[in-house]
Amino acid sequence: MAELWFRLHGKALRVIYTRYPELQPIPDHFDEISSDLQWKDVTLPRDISAADLDAVILSKLKPRSLKVAKIIGDVVEAFRERELSIDADIVSARIRWLADVGRIESIGGLRKWGFSEIALKG
Repeated sequence: MAELWFRLHGKALRVIYTRYPELQPIPDHFDEISSDLQWKDVTLPRDISAADLDAVILSKLKPRSLKVAKIIGDVVEAFRERELSIDADIVSARIRWLADVGRIESIGGLRKWGFSEIALKG
């Protein structure tokens, strides 16, 4: 029975999933929220203004949609290069606020960084 199970999962399903990726099971972490912090609850670091944060976020966006997780990482890294530190949850809260006020486009639930995307408006 173990051999049959191995052959089914190890070989047959791999071939099926490679050819038809939409048939893969939904990952267990799909419904996990990466951050629930809201912009109204944020206290920015002393050396970073909301305008600074907006400028960096917008500079990382493209007209085509990109994963929120990538943008958050790029923004955190951009501030690190300036020798400033900002928490990823704060960046996420600002991205959600920018989407809520219509300054950027969004696809999916923005609290789930790996399963949502954002893009420049228009």
